[in-house]
Amino acid sequence: MTDENEIVVLEKAPQVAFCFLKKLRVTPFVKPNGRVAFKVKGDVAGVLAELASNPEVPLLDYLNRLDTVRSLIFTLKDAR
Repeated sequence: MTDENEIVVLEKAPQVAFCFLKKLRVTPFVKPNGRVAFKVKGDVAGVLAELASNPEVPLLDYLNRLDTVRSLIFTLKDAR
């Protein structure tokens, strides 16, 4: 497990959406190569391990988080 204060950089929207759903702190940013990534703070390893176990989650809640993540990606890409 990671330290609760550790920051991990993720690029995959489904992973970021699940972290967001699990109430981890998610901050988007643009990498030097122009790709949008997310700094995720908290127990990222634990949350990603949970995701890998194929948990039951409220589908609409997850899809709403995924839409939010995708919107952030497009907003940051357009802002360049």
